[in-house]
Amino acid sequence: MDTKFEFENFPKYTAMVALFNRVENCGELKEALRNGTLDVALIDPTLVGGSFHVHCAINKAIAAMSSGTMKTRSGHAEVLYALSGSRSIKEAFDRFGARNDSRALLAVLLSTSCSSWSDVLSLVRGDTVPLDHIGALRSKEQILEFFKICSREIAADGNIENAIVSRIACRDV
Repeated sequence: MDTKFEFENFPKYTAMVALFNRVENCGELKEALRNGTLDVALIDPTLVGGSFHVHCAINKAIAAMSSGTMKTRSGHAEVLYALSGSRSIKEAFDRFGARNDSRALLAVLLSTSCSSWSDVLSLVRGDTVPLDHIGALRSKEQILEFFKICSREIAADGNIENAIVSRIACRDV
């Protein structure tokens, strides 16, 4: 139930994405990130609007990697940063990075990684669920607060994800 993203403007890059629920070992996974045995983005899906939000963030991270304008030290960290509407890297990591007690997890592996996708999938102890189930794991209230989305914006087209992506697109303008 993983998803492969390809990017027309960046044909040499791909990203593998999987959504997990009932994760039992998030603390262990974060420790593997810290000691360098795992090279992947581990994201708490609570503030993620949907698969388009994820796709846009990965695309933005790859664009920064390709142009040499990354704000962070790695492509996977850049994905976390790109998910946020904030210019603060620390805030992006605090809000979107998986926590030791996270029970849901979104894993993103860029093709530039030294880790293999099968290794990532085998290390996560949890249930893989389709990416389109991310809406059941997000917190609409937290999203509205964090991205400062008002009810008029959602009323325009009924899609909270469009409001999020608009924030991300305008962040660096």
